[in-house]
Amino acid sequence: MRSAGCAINDIADRKFDPLVERTRRRPLASGALTVKEALFVFVSLSILAFALVLFLNTLTIIMSFVGILLAVVYPFVKRVSHLPQTFLGMAFGWGAVMAWTAVKNTIGPAALLIFTANIFWSMAYDTIYAMMDIDDDIKIGVKSTAILFGRRVYVALNILYLGFAITLAGAGWLMGLGLFYYLGVGVCLGTFLWIVRAVEKNPVRRTAFRGFTANAFVGGLMLLFIIVDLNLFH
Repeated sequence: MRSAGCAINDIADRKFDPLVERTRRRPLASGALTVKEALFVFVSLSILAFALVLFLNTLTIIMSFVGILLAVVYPFVKRVSHLPQTFLGMAFGWGAVMAWTAVKNTIGPAALLIFTANIFWSMAYDTIYAMMDIDDDIKIGVKSTAILFGRRVYVALNILYLGFAITLAGAGWLMGLGLFYYLGVGVCLGTFLWIVRAVEKNPVRRTAFRGFTANAFVGGLMLLFIIVDLNLFH
């Protein structure tokens, strides 16, 4: 579904991407792929994903329709709202809720907190990502949280990362996780705030891209803390 989301996003942005420095070499923007070929990729991957969901319980199957809806709607939000990053977080976070229902066959409070944490996190890192395109986006009329926050973007990023840490800590508390888990949340929050500071000190496209990609490393680090806490302290 991640790849299917990339396909539908490029289809939706095929007229914008050639006008943006960072995206003008994308397959549809450059003419390397046709729209029909991209649609085939999107539909094929979506069908494959749905086939996998059919091995799960009924609740998760029903929730998969919400997931595909979020994936399809997200690319078009930037035309009408400055909050496409929020919808991105919902699309990514919904996968976490589906994973929860696949195991427990119910939606619990902890799952909703993880969903909310995903929204905070995606809004933060994708705002950093959007900062690379802010000049081009303003020219072509594409909206983003980077434009919405304006001069207060770094304050907003700190608040979003703090929201991520608080909601993830809350999920850990509901699940009865140990101190090592909370240590991980603290380490990740500190790293996120350091990333924001690094981008603020040198607000150029290359630094923003490094700040964006560093989020993947921090996510892996958080996963490591979760695995250690679950296996060594429970």
